[in-house]
Amino acid sequence: VDFLAMPTISRSALSIDHDLFSGIDIDGQHYDELRANWFPNTMPFNMTGHPAISLPCGFDQDGMPLGLQLVGPLRADRELLQVAALFEMASGLLNQRPMI
Repeated sequence: VDFLAMPTISRSALSIDHDLFSGIDIDGQHYDELRANWFPNTMPFNMTGHPAISLPCGFDQDGMPLGLQLVGPLRADRELLQVAALFEMASGLLNQRPMI
């Protein structure tokens, strides 16, 4: 495996006024603990030291941004940034902004 690609977080972005210590709804199911259920994909790579980057990859039905996380092998920071730049160019999302 050269690089991993996965959602950055488990749902679209929350509204700016969402209480980060309250619950969260993901795919119609309510979770009381926001932090443990919202970003389970980022924590493992923070702990192992693998280079990772989050990129915008689109918008949900409400116009909120969605994130793609790319993860590279240890010490492959430069290569990860190159892959991220290629994705940005290919996605056509560089000039798009959420309607907030």
